[in-house]
Amino acid sequence: MRAVRTIAGSIIALLIFTKCQVQAQPIRFSEHYDLNNGAGGFLSGIHLGNDTLLVVGYSLNLSTNSGYDEGHHIVIGSEGELIHEHQLSAQQISYKTNNIIRSSYSDAIFSAGSHCDYNVPSPGYCDFYFARLDETGDTLFTKVLARPDTSDLLLSMVETRPNKIMLIGWTYDDTTDTNADILLITVDTLGNEVNRVVYGGGGTDYIHSGIVINEDGEVLMTGYTASFAGSDNDTWLIKTDSIGNVIWHQTYNHLSSSGGDAASSVSRSNDGNFFLAGGAENSSSGNSDGVLMKITPDGDPVWTKKYIPNSGSQSFWSVQVLPNGDIVAVGQTTNTDDGSQAGWLVKTDANGDTLWTRTYNPSDATDLLRNMLVMPNGDIVMVGFGRGENSTTQDGWILRVDSMGCLVEGCFSVGIDDRTIDDERFAIFPNPAENILNIVSEQAMEEVRLYDMQGRTVSSFILLRQQTLELDVSGLNAGLFILEVLDTEGIRNVRKVIVERP
Repeated sequence: MRAVRTIAGSIIALLIFTKCQVQAQPIRFSEHYDLNNGAGGFLSGIHLGNDTLLVVGYSLNLSTNSGYDEGHHIVIGSEGELIHEHQLSAQQISYKTNNIIRSSYSDAIFSAGSHCDYNVPSPGYCDFYFARLDETGDTLFTKVLARPDTSDLLLSMVETRPNKIMLIGWTYDDTTDTNADILLITVDTLGNEVNRVVYGGGGTDYIHSGIVINEDGEVLMTGYTASFAGSDNDTWLIKTDSIGNVIWHQTYNHLSSSGGDAASSVSRSNDGNFFLAGGAENSSSGNSDGVLMKITPDGDPVWTKKYIPNSGSQSFWSVQVLPNGDIVAVGQTTNTDDGSQAGWLVKTDANGDTLWTRTYNPSDATDLLRNMLVMPNGDIVMVGFGRGENSTTQDGWILRVDSMGCLVEGCFSVGIDDRTIDDERFAIFPNPAENILNIVSEQAMEEVRLYDMQGRTVSSFILLRQQTLELDVSGLNAGLFILEVLDTEGIRNVRKVIVERP
């Protein structure tokens, strides 16, 4: 394996006086890993401790196993270096490793994916597989859950109860029905089947991921359905018991009855509700918009927000809620200078209002992010598919950024978590503004900066103990901006500013 390294930033030693220890600042990096010189990428990962990661994915082997996929379990060090790799490979067999989890009951590590044996006639050549791993990613055992009459493809898994893991995917019998149904197989920790559920209708039905929502092991899972929708796909939410029996299901359409709609991820909010993330067809532009939706535990909508950059198509693949209630969602966008596809990271407050967005497009080609995990220090690690500097195919891609989405420390100095809002000391008006934004502070101001939602500085001023400032915004495009004001007492005020046009 060849790893193409493009580490951004440098090691900075920070003296921490607590317990007289010296700790190094985390390294943020963007790394591409050429998997067998074939197209591939990463889909899931876990934190092993000591800033190491175990990530899984797959690649199309164009050398020793030409034309077939190989599964990959890869241990990555704190600087993005490759420590260890384990491959799942066999002649005439494709392995697609889609998911990895660490048990919350036993600390064991499990991976799962699809095992397609092309020695077997269709239908029935693809099945779920389930594996237990050690801390290096090597397999302790692999179990194929063979169903000879169907093709089964795994997408995700969740641990519902002690010794119960639900494998989530879809199935079809291509001799009688080309439309897929969802398939939920619950296994014990040795991979023995406990329960199996096939659910769907006459159209294509697809579930991407799920989460356990209570001590009973009940699961909320999301994807899309054509069977229970209008004229096109609708976002689909299903609640099951701990072994996959369906309790209820619900559909949502975020735009119109004629627009395609799909969710890819579900996460719990801090107030006991849930967020769905995905994409929806924009009937006016023909593109896809990113969508976040808040729902109650019973599936009732609370709000829906669409995220529509200036151009291109975009959608979310994964969503997580941070301890302070803010939301981070990751996916892909073509809202780039050259229209190429880039990784996309958006942070919002608990109401879904955008705090900032980031795009990552190192190859100016086809880059996309599929999953993420939040590290103990608040850094965000994202995994997906990208093209390395000297590569002609998609590679495995891992990004580690700080809590502001920065590869380089301080790329965006506005920290929403650091904001100080005191209406009696500080005011801005009018907001929205067309031409002039007035800034008034009881305490003398030292510095004023205005950022766009990509974190770029559009205006900045060093002030000589002024308490008022008229900020000209007439030359800016309409949209949302972040105003940061530092006063002479060191208090930093951060406000959202809307610039509008008649």
